[in-house]
Amino acid sequence: DNSDMREIYDRTVGQWATEASHVVTVVGGEEVQYKSGSQPGPVYTPLSRARQADAVRFLNDNVFRTPTFLIRPDIARRIEPAGMLSRIDNEQARVMSGLFDNARMNRLLDNEALATNKQSAYSLASMLGDLRHGVWSELAQPRVSIDPYRRALQDTYLTQINQKLNAAASPARPAFGPPPALLSEDAKSELRGELVTLRNDIRAASGRSADTETRMHLDGAVFRIGQILDPKK
Repeated sequence: DNSDMREIYDRTVGQWATEASHVVTVVGGEEVQYKSGSQPGPVYTPLSRARQADAVRFLNDNVFRTPTFLIRPDIARRIEPAGMLSRIDNEQARVMSGLFDNARMNRLLDNEALATNKQSAYSLASMLGDLRHGVWSELAQPRVSIDPYRRALQDTYLTQINQKLNAAASPARPAFGPPPALLSEDAKSELRGELVTLRNDIRAASGRSADTETRMHLDGAVFRIGQILDPKK
């Protein structure tokens, strides 16, 4: 049968996302140089703004852009009747969730607040803006055409922000280790601001939709953003 082929194929796609997750750690990352109390200088030094911005650019170009080299119809038609969209989206979602990690977003806010030169810090607003421009890059095209894989990714983007803004309850404290980080209200405000900007961009681009699927997707995204920003409406 084709079970070995399926296992190797799934592991290949999973390894691709695992390698990409290493790049995520650059965002909000720091160099650590342990020192005794008598030694001068910082122990934790944030990575440069340029290096962090390059990491997000790499993810936009190599992970969130549809990875056509991994999409193999010749393999898919041997191992399953359907499932390629969810296979790619699940791994992209795993990488994206790392960028939306509560501790990472809070740390970006801290690094900006501690920076003596604010222009040298890679702020949370910068990261969120760079990510939005990458995930929704089609909105800048003269004719907006969004393929099914990108539509799934963009839906995932909205789902993950909704989970940050409208969490049902505080996460349970684990039996061992520190409690999970709670996202600051300042970070939530910035996420809401991103959604407002995105909604305006979508509305401006919707009339340039190249096909019915793209137009319905954009109309649906505007509807979802409204629900996320005002869940009680």
